[in-house]
Amino acid sequence: MKKLLCFLMFVPFIIKAQTEIAQKDGIVFTNTITKIKEDAKFVYYSATVKAVNNNDYDIFYKGPKNKLNPFFATIQESNSGTSFYFEGSASRLQLVDIPLYYLKPKDTFTTTQEFKVKKEISPIFKLDYINTFDKITDLK
Repeated sequence: MKKLLCFLMFVPFIIKAQTEIAQKDGIVFTNTITKIKEDAKFVYYSATVKAVNNNDYDIFYKGPKNKLNPFFATIQESNSGTSFYFEGSASRLQLVDIPLYYLKPKDTFTTTQEFKVKKEISPIFKLDYINTFDKITDLK
């Protein structure tokens, strides 16, 4: 009985929940949250956010001219202000002076961060930004 009680006390800290955040242009965004610990005011989490290109072709997006922060998407956890950034692979192709980035079919991009939220509030993930994706033949 003592072992069962100890196990039940530990279970809330190892439970993971995977949910879909958004789906746009064939890219599916999901997150897996793990509760790490809690204290009197906060609950501490570790979240892994994943982006998968479910298209059966390469998709391209235009990067910034200065090549700084060439993200194709940003996911934000609303209650902590934590952001998760996703960057594709740099292409050798470019449009005039605009660099191109791409995602191959079934490419998976993953990022993990820890954050905390007030005890009575649940984490909320939302798609904050997503670049415009095109097939190579549709780029102009």
